[in-house]
Amino acid sequence: VFRLVLESRASRSGGGGGGVPPLVPSSNSSINSDADSAATGRSSLGAKGPVRISSLSLVDLAGSESVKATGATGARQKEGQYINKSLLTLGHVVHKLSDMGARETKGAAPGSSVVPASKEHIPYRDSKLTRLLQPSLGGNAQVCIICNISPALANLEESHNTLKFAMRAKKIQQHARI
Repeated sequence: VFRLVLESRASRSGGGGGGVPPLVPSSNSSINSDADSAATGRSSLGAKGPVRISSLSLVDLAGSESVKATGATGARQKEGQYINKSLLTLGHVVHKLSDMGARETKGAAPGSSVVPASKEHIPYRDSKLTRLLQPSLGGNAQVCIICNISPALANLEESHNTLKFAMRAKKIQQHARI
């Protein structure tokens, strides 16, 4: 997982062009100061004004780590189990989010026993991967997912699962606001 966090604030130079003021990078773009800066509108260097925080997360999700296919033992086998658990949890999170998006689009039938989308539990905390991706998956974000599949017949099942994951991820409704 690679994460880049940028913090910026409006410049004081006016910019001259009306519209949106230009943003300049703040020199304190550490993750620890994000919550303080966003809450107070003030960076640690004393600059006043609203702070816009942007993050870019790049994640390479390897395929499922089958012990039979890899022949892994010991530490590698344990690592493969962690990867599989993270992928399974990510699949659950994406499935729940896509179901919520579908329900919001269709609307729940009156008198149905379906739990409202806003009250449903999303298991972000079940793995480190989903916890790291929670801000990206959870709403106010623009997300791009690139899925790769293999044309080889030996990888048919894994390619099919990848396509199912991609279709579910495509149904997630994001509401990005600046």
